[in-house]
Amino acid sequence: MAEATQKDAEKRPLPGSPEARESGRRNLNSQIAQRQKMLLAGIGAIALIGGGMFIFGGDGDEGGSDANGAATIDTGGLVNRNLSQREFVASYGNRLDAQGRAHRSS
Repeated sequence: MAEATQKDAEKRPLPGSPEARESGRRNLNSQIAQRQKMLLAGIGAIALIGGGMFIFGGDGDEGGSDANGAATIDTGGLVNRNLSQREFVASYGNRLDAQGRAHRSS
């Protein structure tokens, strides 16, 4: 046992020596690289979970709807929009006809 401890001590560089600093730098670089990989993996996992929730999550309307209930469609907005478009076309057509008559008579 004592021989194994001596061999380990012989392999380690002395503190403050250039070899010890270089060894520490290598360890530091590998530690930083490992932290960066873990950070990138964590960000990727969060983005994946958030994207999945956005894509596969509902639109939030499930709370008040009944699965067996009748679906209602609001057609009033469609009818009113159609009437307003017809009114615009009619008034524009009347104005255009009036201008055409005024142009012909002069």
